[in-house]
Amino acid sequence: MKKYVLVLPDGHAVDRLTLCLQERPYFNEYVQTIIRRWREDGYEVRLVELADDEVA
Repeated sequence: MKKYVLVLPDGHAVDRLTLCLQERPYFNEYVQTIIRRWREDGYEVRLVELADDEVA
């Protein structure tokens, strides 16, 4: 299971995502939708993969 976080340019985490193998085919489309919605609200976010021992 991989963990990701959407981060603002100032470093604040705004959304946390967990990906399991069954979700992999849909993950990119889902993430792009989330990023687009944040950007429509005026926020620039980027996706960051967390290391296994990191907590957002």
